[in-house]
Amino acid sequence: MGLMPAARAFSSCRACPRPPCHLPACCAPAAPGIFGQRLEDTVHHERKFGPRLAPLLVEQCVDFIRERGLSEEGLFRMPGQANLVRDLQDSFDCGEKPLFDSTTDVHTVASLLKLYLRELPEPVIPFARYEDFLSCAQLLTKDEGEG
Repeated sequence: MGLMPAARAFSSCRACPRPPCHLPACCAPAAPGIFGQRLEDTVHHERKFGPRLAPLLVEQCVDFIRERGLSEEGLFRMPGQANLVRDLQDSFDCGEKPLFDSTTDVHTVASLLKLYLRELPEPVIPFARYEDFLSCAQLLTKDEGEG
């Protein structure tokens, strides 16, 4: 899997050997990759490579789960393989685009998505937009009641 030069610059990851591994502390940038970055910053960065409404990681995970995991028992409750989740995290943080195939465990992909969301510094609905979100939800509820 090759690195996209621009994505590599974003993550400041210059030493991401394959197979994926955690970077040594001396090589790890202060804010590597997309894990732990603000959602807004990641989406803004990825728009340079094409229109996106959500980060590539989120799109890939959701698409895979829709295709292969909706009938899976314990989805989002049963953990995936920790070492594979870590490898996938390293790959995305290094600017790579790992592909999920028929051998990929859906629980591992769900665990990766949960990890990404958990490491966001702000909730998916940012604090600054929370009141606006509640207002919209109330308007939608009112509209549904009126038909």
